[in-house]
Amino acid sequence: MRENDILIAETGTASMGLGFAQMPSGANFYNQTLWGSIGWATPVAFGAPIASPERRVVLLTSDGAHQFTVQEVSQFARHGLKPVIFVVNNSGYLIERLLCKEPEIAYNEIAPWRYHLLPQAFGCDSWYPARVKTCAEFNRALEEAGRVGSGVYIEIVTDAYAASDLAMKMHLTFRRLYECALIPASDWGGRSSR
Repeated sequence: MRENDILIAETGTASMGLGFAQMPSGANFYNQTLWGSIGWATPVAFGAPIASPERRVVLLTSDGAHQFTVQEVSQFARHGLKPVIFVVNNSGYLIERLLCKEPEIAYNEIAPWRYHLLPQAFGCDSWYPARVKTCAEFNRALEEAGRVGSGVYIEIVTDAYAASDLAMKMHLTFRRLYECALIPASDWGGRSSR
């Protein structure tokens, strides 16, 4: 992040680790949690530099949400925009896994994509794409991204359950709620659910 950057973080776990991040001077952080509408961040990351062309846009999204609106990446190339895009590839809907009573249920899985190949498919031929799995690879990708004068698209492959502390606290709270729901009302010390 640099001064005056615009950081857009996708709804769900992608934004949960950034809620307490210290931002550089003049930078703005945008996320949308009120309606829980995943997929909104990629098109917003396109609209932001159209509205403020003098500012750099950084997008943090995740694989499930990105699949909803990924075609907007082609608009960046069409308009000559140079965002920095990070896609967290955790093989599914992590926020749903963390909130679900049955995290491994099939609808939390998504089709596996080679995200780092998408910029070229969408006409962003001059962009710097990378796919990273380790911190060392991530650091090298960031160094290279800082040298190129083009758009950047970095796919970050993580474990399916890698999440911020805030997301994990929410997960544990929901687990406790599900455990309480398994106790019959007659065992709640005489209290009725009515």
